[in-house]
Amino acid sequence: MKRRSVFSYASLVVLPFFLLTAASFAPDAQAVEIRVNAEAIEQPVSPLLFGNSVIYTGDSMGFSRWVSTQGQYESARSVWNSYLPYIVEMGPTVLRYPHGLGANNFYWKDGIGPITKRNRNYDGTGIPQTFGTDEFLQYAEELGAEAILVVNVSVAGKRPGSVQDAADWVEYCNAPADGSNPNGGTDWAALRAANGHKEPYGVKYWELGNEETFPGWSDYARRVREYSAAMKAVDPTIQVGVIATGTGLDSEWQRADWLRYHTFMLENAGSAFDFWIYHTHLPAASGELGGLSFVRDGAAVETDFELPTASEYRFQIPAESRCRSGQCPSLTLQVDGERVGSWTSSGFLDLFTSNPIRLSKGRHRARLACESPQGGHLIVPPQIQAVDSQGKSVYVDLRNSLEWYQALQSASNVMDEHLKASRSYTGRKPVFVTEMNVNYKDAKSPPFLAKASALREMLSLASIYHALIHGGVALANYWLLFQESDGVGVLEGVAYDEETRELGRPNPRKRPVFHLLKMYRSNMYDNIVTTKVYGSPTFSAGPQTGVVLGYVHDDHETPYVQALASLSAKQDRLSLFVINLDPERDYEIPVRVDGFSFKQKVRVQTITGPSPASENEPESCAALSGDCVKTQERVVSVAGSPFSYSFPRHSVTVLLFEKTGIDTTAPKAPTGLAGAAGDGVVSLFWQASQDSDVAGYNIYRSRAQGGPFAHRVNSAPVRRTDFLDETVDNDVAYTYAIRAVDRSGNESDLSNRVVLTPGTGQKPPVVPPPDNPDREPPSPPFLRSVQ
Repeated sequence: MKRRSVFSYASLVVLPFFLLTAASFAPDAQAVEIRVNAEAIEQPVSPLLFGNSVIYTGDSMGFSRWVSTQGQYESARSVWNSYLPYIVEMGPTVLRYPHGLGANNFYWKDGIGPITKRNRNYDGTGIPQTFGTDEFLQYAEELGAEAILVVNVSVAGKRPGSVQDAADWVEYCNAPADGSNPNGGTDWAALRAANGHKEPYGVKYWELGNEETFPGWSDYARRVREYSAAMKAVDPTIQVGVIATGTGLDSEWQRADWLRYHTFMLENAGSAFDFWIYHTHLPAASGELGGLSFVRDGAAVETDFELPTASEYRFQIPAESRCRSGQCPSLTLQVDGERVGSWTSSGFLDLFTSNPIRLSKGRHRARLACESPQGGHLIVPPQIQAVDSQGKSVYVDLRNSLEWYQALQSASNVMDEHLKASRSYTGRKPVFVTEMNVNYKDAKSPPFLAKASALREMLSLASIYHALIHGGVALANYWLLFQESDGVGVLEGVAYDEETRELGRPNPRKRPVFHLLKMYRSNMYDNIVTTKVYGSPTFSAGPQTGVVLGYVHDDHETPYVQALASLSAKQDRLSLFVINLDPERDYEIPVRVDGFSFKQKVRVQTITGPSPASENEPESCAALSGDCVKTQERVVSVAGSPFSYSFPRHSVTVLLFEKTGIDTTAPKAPTGLAGAAGDGVVSLFWQASQDSDVAGYNIYRSRAQGGPFAHRVNSAPVRRTDFLDETVDNDVAYTYAIRAVDRSGNESDLSNRVVLTPGTGQKPPVVPPPDNPDREPPSPPFLRSVQ
């Protein structure tokens, strides 16, 4: 994603030197210490904490919205499938659809069936719903992810929701295609089978609306009861969730009303829903954040900036203020210590323009200070403009200031406080955070160009993740997989970029958040164990500092060093996540691990970059690989516990410990995979692995070219060397591959791939097993695997 900002102090900071040491424990010489008690299990980790979200519109999935022919559809499908390897690498366990607020206008029935027969005017602009229900659910299937769907329950808007539509959607997704037709009328399961997926998708989680309870609580509670009853009449196994957004999670309600709302919904619809829906876009979204708020007399913020040419510059600063007792706050700007402007605000929206100042090419320093009489406050955007004599603008980025950085890194305190505050009001129902990211503002009024794609936002999200885990959240979905306007998409270059008009680049870049989500998904084990950090330096944020940032508006003391440890269910693997939020200092920290005897070799993964402002956008990261922020992996030798390790500044690190004596060697991949297809069935044969401790095989299948990816067909390892797959659809080309699994749970690499296409009227497949081609072929019933 290309932006107009031409500077970043990322280029001014040298990459910190990584110290990988294993040293004797010297507590008297250390200010900070980490202690892990692997025998003290605190709580389980939900596997649904690592979700993500997609939007149904084509330009958010990498292809044009203007799809009307089958050829265009196949081209679009190849585009969205081309990003599957990236997403599989990240490993989301949940995928959400169809939208955020757009879900309140979504009509799913316009997005099924052949593309040539779909409503061409779905969005009122001649655009069909190309990435519809089947496309999404098959995408989630390829990823091996649970699906969560947002139901349109709105009473007003372009497309009001209806109870019947919601019940029909459940039937389309979950009912067996056996003629049972549980909802009467149209046999939606039969239609799903005709559209190419005879097996039910089995969607378990359904949200009733998105961030809107209009026209009021009572009416929304009524709709929850009605929708839930109709949907569960079709499939009693589903779970439905209700909106429960509040302060710090949504701008509309104060905390007291938010908690009162929980009580109201439990009393009026408590038996009709199964989970609460929270959203968090800290430090703010929904237009509440215009930038930094100066809330105290004398508050100031300073930042460095780069000028591309020598010239006479004028600085332009939009500012919004609130006055008290007829007195309004004033703002002063200094550049390199020289005052270039001082203004008194009007109490509304102002645009301040400084006196001209001659500045050289290169690095300079800006300081904004506020005088706030009678408690009024003033807000300035994340960037201010420096306009040269030719009218060209450079943006001075306040996000590069220490004040902004520290306020941002304290956002996890807000999440933690709200989870604690709501705990007594949830009625023991689980909390699903179905939208989460670090974001600033939705409005696009210039010169607001602040995106949330840098290392500093990733670090804040890491702390928020720790708050979610400690808070017992059952499900969390990052927002979004692909997005450019706010820079929050995990991959850069996929969704439509309004500035460059780029769409669907074949070589997208992994943003810092990609690395974070992958790290936590891959290395967070089944249970959280007690972990303590002693002696960490802290930093202040909130009104005590004179500046606040969106919902981060209370005083907090936040430790620079934060840690969390997880233990596998078999208690043979331990992971220690350590966040170092300090923007300037590496920490050599003694680590003590009690109750877990581990191997000397410890794997280490660290995510960092040259500075907190570092990002992987093409205009700010010159590396062709786009990895100015990346995950660095290595192995360090540790003599035992305690040991000392150096955690780099502004980084997230995970140390991976393996219990002494466990087997971590993967078996050899199976060979000789072959098969044949019949009418609604595929049979597979392969040669047995030669490893002695193989416990069975996992079968992977894909509808997408280049697969398989993460869709496992079998629920438990198959012990034989043949398998009959009766869950296929005719006229679909499936790619299969298998992995061997040993008794320790290690999986091999994929076998060779085989592509098979079942079809109507084909004979039952019979193929001689490749390990004994002269043997009489078994009959199809014998081919069914014993699991």
